Amino acid sequence: MCLYRIYWSLEVLMEKQQMIELFADTHQHLLEDSVKWIKDAATASMLVSTLIATMNFTAAFAIPGDYNQNSRLPIFTGKAKDLPTLYAYSTTALFFCVGTLGTSLSAYLSRFPVKDFYFFLPLKYLVSGSSLFCSAIYTVTTFVQALILATNAEFTIVQGFLVLLPTIIAIISCNFIYVDVMFPVFRYIVDLLFY
Repeated sequence: MCLYRIYWSLEVLMEKQQMIELFADTHQHLLEDSVKWIKDAATASMLVSTLIATMNFTAAFAIPGDYNQNSRLPIFTGKAKDLPTLYAYSTTALFFCVGTLGTSLSAYLSRFPVKDFYFFLPLKYLVSGSSLFCSAIYTVTTFVQALILATNAEFTIVQGFLVLLPTIIAIISCNFIYVDVMFPVFRYIVDLLFY
């Protein structure tokens, strides 16, 4: 009885291997379309990440208020509590941009074996999208911190409304886009790992 089960298991395994090979042979066009889509998505992600990194890198060196000509220090150096926060937000956004660039480049340069489509490429897509989302959010917070620094946190009600409304809309829209795009991939990876 035990020998029959081993033979049956080997037969099922061989049929499964043949089915995977048959699927790979008959659906070659799907593989080519998937490779093209992944490369296009990685290219777009790298482009957006590079633009966000450029903005944050510029924000780190072109401090709001410029530099004092005599002391060569930033004009807002006296606001010691606000300036490090600006640098922290900008540096965090740069960190996430580098993460996006790394995972997108890794996905773009992949050799695309069929096995990678089940786990590694969706994982790279999820990490790249998540780090791009975080870099966008930290870029918005860098903008708000720069605005607070430049205006000395003195807003009229209308100015505060004009600053907060676009900021809130940007953060909410980023959240909706992130959930819409990344949730199916996240759910797939969780199902793959735990079920």
